[in-house]
Amino acid sequence: MAPLSDFQKKKILKLFTMLYDSNKDGVIEKQDFDIYLQRVSDVLQWSKGSEKYVNAQETLDIVWKGLVEYADTNKDSKITEEEWLRMWGDCLADIEKGQFPAWQKKYMDLMFDVNDKSGDDFIDCSEYTTFLTRFGVTEKACGQAFQQISGGKNITRDQFASLWRGYLTSNDPKSAANYLLG
Repeated sequence: MAPLSDFQKKKILKLFTMLYDSNKDGVIEKQDFDIYLQRVSDVLQWSKGSEKYVNAQETLDIVWKGLVEYADTNKDSKITEEEWLRMWGDCLADIEKGQFPAWQKKYMDLMFDVNDKSGDDFIDCSEYTTFLTRFGVTEKACGQAFQQISGGKNITRDQFASLWRGYLTSNDPKSAANYLLG
């Protein structure tokens, strides 16, 4: 296990509270993924049973199973902040090399897809803002963050993966990737 810096812990805990612990009860459970899917489908106007909804649901099921396998050390089907941080410490070295756990790669790809509302394989500022405001980030903060992470240009899937990796691994407070979540 690689020790996480305080800066990395802060960012990884933001990921925990902002995107994974959907009901804000301090743990990640399966129901948090159901709430997340409902929020995303509301933003993207997916109806239950649509192809995109079903694909996202299947992806989130894979992510949940992988997360439980890697992080749920006491096997209670709840991921605590402590288990979350330990898991990230365990896989950080691989992520630095671009080798995400399979479940995390699926989640990262889903994050790109739900940000790319138009489906044109790019995330623009409007799409980025539409998604993140649903998770509590202000429009102003979204605009500023998008400028930091993209220089004002659309973001490709490869660029998004690089930003995601940088968000998780960087210890440099000036790294653009730190702004990925607003």
